[in-house]
Amino acid sequence: MKKLLVTGDVDITQLTQLDCQICHLKEPKDEQQIIDALVDSHYYIIGGPEHCSAQFLSAAQVLELVVVLGTGTSSFIDLKAASENGVKVMNTPKLNAQTVAQFAFATMIMRNSRFHFSWQKMQAGTWFQTPYRELAGSKIGLIGLGNINRALLALIRTVSDQPVYYHASSPKEALHDTHRLEFLALPELMSTCDLVVVSVTFNETTQSLIDENVLANANQELDLLCFSSPHVICPTALRNALTTKTIRSAYMDGYYQEWLDTPGVANDQYGLLSLEPSVFMATTHIAAQSREAIQALLAKAVDNIKQHERSRHGRV
Repeated sequence: MKKLLVTGDVDITQLTQLDCQICHLKEPKDEQQIIDALVDSHYYIIGGPEHCSAQFLSAAQVLELVVVLGTGTSSFIDLKAASENGVKVMNTPKLNAQTVAQFAFATMIMRNSRFHFSWQKMQAGTWFQTPYRELAGSKIGLIGLGNINRALLALIRTVSDQPVYYHASSPKEALHDTHRLEFLALPELMSTCDLVVVSVTFNETTQSLIDENVLANANQELDLLCFSSPHVICPTALRNALTTKTIRSAYMDGYYQEWLDTPGVANDQYGLLSLEPSVFMATTHIAAQSREAIQALLAKAVDNIKQHERSRHGRV
């Protein structure tokens, strides 16, 4: 019987339909625990916080297939090492886009209303009640027009019929009239908008996509929200923009150092975690972690494994 390794806090009930011995590391304590489990695993579903590095893959003696729960495979596995080791990589695209979009929409409202600033004032013994601008009256920008931001755009349209500004690798002119979209260069987007949501694939072209040049003339009331890899934003440029009040706040679902390397305030080399929550906040990739989304992702992972088995045996 083949062995299936699954990581992450997921309900593995539906995986029992596979004819596999299941090894579930709900909360891996370190990389070595995963590597030890990978040695004799044929399939590996990545649902935990780890990055499947070349070290992982070189230890895996019989590994055939890795399935990433989500879309961005390069964020979770060394694709070059996988190819060199003859390991197939599949993902579960689109299935969590609506979940992340809902989370992003809620975060937009929270940051726009200065929710965390109000809490800080309460802690300090003062009463903050300055009126805020609703989303319908805000200039909203999207960086990337993939599945997540398109789902987010539909939610924005439930409260606002104002133009939405965007930046992507190329203009999507077919959507301009039907969705009231306007394409802007990145620096212009930052200087125009009150809220900007980032959702792009992380690769060589998007690393530090948002740098000091992009932020130099940004709107001082800008709230920047990132649902991509944090590395699409230069950390030094971001901290400078926040501490000099070039922009108002930033939020990211993830951080530059994660899982075992999570630094805490005392050891944060970028100095962002020490900023007040109304200025900077980061969370631990929770946007896509709804139970419903995870079950949908696991169902697709099961399909991927079955498809792999059929292809190995010459069946379509």
